[in-house]
Amino acid sequence: VLDPVMISTSGHKLIDDETKAAMIEHVFPMCDVLTPNKYEAEALLERKLLTPEDVEQGARDLLAMGVKAVLIKGGHTLAESESSDSVAVSPDVNATLGFAQDYFLTSEQPDGEERLCDGHNGVWLRTNRYDSEHTHGTGCTLSSAIASALALGHQSREFAYDGSTYAGATSAIHPIDACCLAKAYVAAGIGRGVGLGKGPGPVVQTEFPSSSQHYPLVAIDPTSEPNAFLRMKAHSSKDCGDECPVLGRILPIVDTAEWVERLCSVPGVTDIQLRIKDETDPQRILERVQSCQDMCQNAGIRLWINDHWEAAVKAGCFGVHVGQEDLVKCMKVGGLEEMQKQ
Repeated sequence: VLDPVMISTSGHKLIDDETKAAMIEHVFPMCDVLTPNKYEAEALLERKLLTPEDVEQGARDLLAMGVKAVLIKGGHTLAESESSDSVAVSPDVNATLGFAQDYFLTSEQPDGEERLCDGHNGVWLRTNRYDSEHTHGTGCTLSSAIASALALGHQSREFAYDGSTYAGATSAIHPIDACCLAKAYVAAGIGRGVGLGKGPGPVVQTEFPSSSQHYPLVAIDPTSEPNAFLRMKAHSSKDCGDECPVLGRILPIVDTAEWVERLCSVPGVTDIQLRIKDETDPQRILERVQSCQDMCQNAGIRLWINDHWEAAVKAGCFGVHVGQEDLVKCMKVGGLEEMQKQ
């Protein structure tokens, strides 16, 4: 993981042109993830990044310099400049100013089917922007956290390759996952930042956060407002208030209408998830989903559908469970908008 440390958060130049050229020639080819801030990316590319499209093209051009993946950090807004000169702000750029949005892109091809977050097509990682000056050390902290997360994933995969029985969730940590974990770590640290001495205080070193509030959202369009789905809360949670539906104590996952019918008569069952894997014909899938939805609706139970979001929308089901591969297909045909209308 390479944090180029070329220009400080405050905009001061830290290395000369010869050092920059040597880094590009000798270090970039060894780099798995490059993490420049806006000013550093501009210095490497020798041009300004003024719009989201500029950032996306800049990431592609940085990959062409030899790194495997790049995360252009969004700690600086697109309206900021190293100089005191004013910068004209377009409506698209103005829409991004309330968020800290990093752009991740990798040259590595997806393993298997295309996923939303594999990074091959580019991913915007969005968190709310903290109104705090205590951000000293955010870049160093981010790159260190990415390296730590990647090391956890590498260690777990090595265990798996050796035939060990140890293979937890960390075995799935790849560069995009490590960047999400690290961004959450930094967001939590900025949120707890305090002033020490003169000038901006340091980002607080904590731990990988367990609260969802610190983790980034995936923004398909970096200029769009978040359009979240209905929030729910766990049965034991006191968060979210009374307006949020409460998820049941258990969520039975079944694969037949017969099992749905049996569970509809079981006291205490409030949610059922139907996972159809033995049928590919859309009309037959819709008929099965509709039949199960009718049973659940009569019993006052919420029905969740695995993968087949079109059938879930048509039948009026409560929720869907869509994996990353199917989520890409869903998004490309406007499926998220269709579901949000419900």
